This record gives sequence, structure tokens and C-alpha cells, in this order.
Amino acid sequence: TLWQDKTWQRFDQIVQQFPEFGGTVKVNGKTIDCTRTVENIDWDTVSTGITGACHGDLAVDNIIVGEDQIHYIDHRPGVVNDIFYDICKFYHSLHLHNINLKKYTLTQQGNSYTIELSLSEEDSLRLNQFQLSPIYHQHKRKIELGVGCIWLSMSPLNVDKELNKFLFLLAMEQLKKYE
Repeated sequence: TLWQDKTWQRFDQIVQQFPEFGGTVKVNGKTIDCTRTVENIDWDTVSTGITGACHGDLAVDNIIVGEDQIHYIDHRPGVVNDIFYDICKFYHSLHLHNINLKKYTLTQQGNSYTIELSLSEEDSLRLNQFQLSPIYHQHKRKIELGVGCIWLSMSPLNVDKELNKFLFLLAMEQLKKYE
């Protein structure tokens, strides 16, 4: 229940910060009922994984590549045992890593939001390569839903309130695709 419990807990936290997110908002011109979108997540798909050893925060920023070695930092052993959590965290980090977190835009007019994330050519190439992989093709829905849950789970945790809004709205847009 890690995925479901954590997602709902963070949803409640973001709605406490921004009560309007408990209802209907417009994101990039599309109307989204945020609560209904989370209620409609295919939890069976998200929660059915492969048990195994996990890093717990496998993101691009936690991988150091040397000439002949790869090192993983910031392990969170024992917290997660679904390898798809690591796969989803890695895929998320291809979209949002420390540099890209500074390249988003968010504008608001009432309950209508426009969000955009500017990816570099290198980031787009990495995303395309990942999307060509067999694991992505076999489990696209699970990975895309997992990334939406990860973005939602990250959304109430930052000091930067605009970043919190952006992450939440990005999550809603992502999750809405798979309703």
C-alpha cells in the first residue's frame, strides 16, 4: 500500500496548503477534478510490482558515473521493496532533476493554470532512449502512473510554494491521461 497511502497522504498535505486543489482546476486548458483524478488512479497497476532490493531514491542526481565505475548515493534501504519505484524515480528524474527544477514556468489566472517544463536537447534524448527500452514498452502505464504519483508525493514538501503548485499540477496532468 506504499504507493496508495503515500499518494493520498501527500494529496491531503497539498490540499491543506492550497485548498483550491481539492476541487476542479484548469491545467493547460484542460479541466481536472483533482480529487476524482486521484480516486481514479488504477491502484492495481501501480501497486503490482516486482519485489527486490531497491535504492529507494534512484534519480539521475544520485548516480555518479566514473571512468570505470558507477556509484549510487543517498540510498534509502529498506524503505521500498518494489523495483518499479526505482524505475519510476529514475524516469521522473529524466524530466525533473536539479537543473530542470529551475526551468519550469507556472502562471495562474484565478483557478486556471499554465505550466511548462523546458527540457534541454540532452534531456529529451535521454527520455526518448528510456521510452524505447523494453521495460518502458512492457510497463508504460505503470511507469507513467508511478511518475504521476511521485510528482504528487513531492508536491507539498518544498519551501518554494510555486514549485509545490507546479509539481502538483504536473502530477494532475500526468494522472489525468490515464483515467
